Amino acid sequence: MTLKAIIFDFNGVIINDEPIHLKMFQKVLKEENIRLTDKEYYKKYLAFDDQHCFRMILKTAGRPTSSSKIKDLIQKKAEYYEDYIEENLVLFPGARKWVSTLAKHFPLAIASAALGNEIRQILKRANLIKKFKVIVAAEDTKKSKPDPESYLQALKKLNRYRKILPEECLVIEDSIAGIEGAHRASMKCLALAHTYTKKQLQNADIVLKNFQEFGLEKIKNLF
Repeated sequence: MTLKAIIFDFNGVIINDEPIHLKMFQKVLKEENIRLTDKEYYKKYLAFDDQHCFRMILKTAGRPTSSSKIKDLIQKKAEYYEDYIEENLVLFPGARKWVSTLAKHFPLAIASAALGNEIRQILKRANLIKKFKVIVAAEDTKKSKPDPESYLQALKKLNRYRKILPEECLVIEDSIAGIEGAHRASMKCLALAHTYTKKQLQNADIVLKNFQEFGLEKIKNLF
């Protein structure tokens, strides 16, 4: 097998906004008199999209989980997030360089639990939107990671351009659930220790501390 496509996670891989998402969740939930700790978020909810995250937290708190209530909370968080990102665009060091470099060699996709408008807004501001042929966001899937749905959706859309097998894809992730989802999709996974430690990410095919440890031959040698 040879490497033919790369699928990126977004939050915690390209943009350093996992702490921002946490703060926005906490802000919205505080208005509901629900406390979400940092530890709870990173242990239980990190890989979930907003819908699943709010539903699980409300359920745990014994609160109603109607579709209208969830939609309202998601909208509030999105507005808070967009206001913050408008003033604070924090890409991981090396992310812009490596997305641009890899796009010259492989078709790139994003498979993320973030909302599509958030992803596109950030990529446009970072001048990276044209580097990705495919974006699969929270609203495009029914199941959150570690379910492989988002990766398989991304591959299906990439196959409009050329025939690619799951075994020919590399997923770049930062989470434990992301690694599991990539493997369940029969894809190799490179993990960046942006959010978890290298030890916690040891089930990945290769673990790097950050983009500074990246190398084109290093990832090609995985295949």
